[in-house]
Amino acid sequence: MKILAKTRDNKGKITASVAGDTLRLEIDGRIGKWNKASVSDIKLAIKEYGKQVDKAHIYINSEGGDVFEAEEIANVIKANFKSIKVEVGALAASAATIFLAKFHATGKSNSHFMIHKPSGCICGNEDEVQGDLKLLKNLTKQYLNDYAGKMRISKTEIADLWKNDYWMDAKEALDKGLIDAIDDEPAQIDAVVYERMVACGVPHIDAISKPKPTPKKEDMNLEVLRAQLGLPADADEKIVQAKLNELKAKAAKAETLEATIKSQQEAQRKADIKALLDDAEKQHKINAKTRPHYEKLAEKDLAQVKAIIDDLPAMGEAPSANLQVAGGKKELGARANWTYADWAEKDPQGFEALPEEKQKALIDARFEN
Repeated sequence: MKILAKTRDNKGKITASVAGDTLRLEIDGRIGKWNKASVSDIKLAIKEYGKQVDKAHIYINSEGGDVFEAEEIANVIKANFKSIKVEVGALAASAATIFLAKFHATGKSNSHFMIHKPSGCICGNEDEVQGDLKLLKNLTKQYLNDYAGKMRISKTEIADLWKNDYWMDAKEALDKGLIDAIDDEPAQIDAVVYERMVACGVPHIDAISKPKPTPKKEDMNLEVLRAQLGLPADADEKIVQAKLNELKAKAAKAETLEATIKSQQEAQRKADIKALLDDAEKQHKINAKTRPHYEKLAEKDLAQVKAIIDDLPAMGEAPSANLQVAGGKKELGARANWTYADWAEKDPQGFEALPEEKQKALIDARFEN
């Protein structure tokens, strides 16, 4: 048998963080074994963070839930920390109030509190029903003792209060001793918390301003996409997706076209290099021996190689052998420091007769300049 609070929201979570010497545990939503606000989640949080600290700060914004789970959460917290304080946000109802009854507690100026007798569903044969009924009576007696002890009133008075759901605002909860102090700063009530309060039956709910629903993440993304795609504000997900598919198709087509153009440009560049070198060979400006070097350079800078080849005269007579100085000796040593431009101007035939490595060095030096 499960003893459950009288609410409809089945979502709940516990988050944990450490600040200084204190572990902060936030219990948000419904307490239950099968969601994220359970004893196992508390134990995991304490295992990860609790060894670092000896104080616990419990923040509660919950409609209640499984009273056995809530009771065990309180026991685990009590067993692991020397100092425990509870802070209530907008709501502490049903099983969530057990923490207020056991520890020092504060509420916000707009907090709402509700206590009622534990309730549950009983089924089975007569022996099972009697056993579950005994368990329910024992649990009711335990809650009666906890509330009476904290609120410093008789069990009879508690029994009169919780015949039905008994709601209190922060002032009444303080006056009755369920909480120990009020924080004047109000709790933030978002759309989720507001709906939770409605489900619980918070009295005078109409007096609380209903917040606008927080857009879901996917809704926010949809809103951004509408703006980016230039679609109207009422365009639904189907229209947005159709537009995205259209743009993807166009992008794929553009990518294919770009690849085709690039391939054509590369083919044209290779054809231009081949034509340039074929023509240079026909004009006897280069030969089969020097062509590979020009081709390699043309891969890097076709325009520069074309300029070099344009400067080359056709190879006619043998390399210059008649450049002489007085005395009839050939002037060979003076050409050792010639640049490519010197050779092209003064002795192009001599340049073609140079060793291939020397030619390459002179051409590379021109590229560097």
